Amino acid sequence: MLTSLGIIFGTMTIVLVIAIGQGAEKEAATQFSGLSADTIYVNLNYGAMGVDFDFTKLEKLTEENLEQVKEESTALSNIYLRVESTKEVGIGKTKEYLPIIAVTEGYAEVSNLKFSLGSDFSIEDLEDGTNVAVVGNDIVEKYFSSGDDALGRKIKIGDARYEIIGILERNEDGLQGMNHDGAICSIYKLRAE
Repeated sequence: MLTSLGIIFGTMTIVLVIAIGQGAEKEAATQFSGLSADTIYVNLNYGAMGVDFDFTKLEKLTEENLEQVKEESTALSNIYLRVESTKEVGIGKTKEYLPIIAVTEGYAEVSNLKFSLGSDFSIEDLEDGTNVAVVGNDIVEKYFSSGDDALGRKIKIGDARYEIIGILERNEDGLQGMNHDGAICSIYKLRAE
């Protein structure tokens, strides 16, 4: 009797350990699914600068720098700039501080983002600095009745009005702390200096 119970509990333990391992493997695969082996993110480590570092003297990358890197590189297939901030956003009668991600061309491809509705920024939008926005899935779920309701609507970011032209598919939390689901993407050229 005790031997039978030992075999049953031993078997259950092995099954449980395998199930936990498979669940952990699936979660790791989900987190890395947005990246390929040739994706590199470069972030400034502000902590390494020290407390006495004067950040006002730090040169920021520009779109001209980006073009120069593209022209001179033989290994890069795509590259983009992004600046993240938090700004007051007006959606209907609601005002709330939300993450804003200002991006250049190529952000969706490099970050492996897909659109559930609408479209990405056009070349004309990027060149002209048109006030258009792409929103994450969580923004739609929280502030609109549906994706169709959000598409084409105007939102206010800071003092400017933006038209929602695209809605990103749910992407979950990504690496590098990038969560596009609860963010609003705008054009890099329009970012506040």
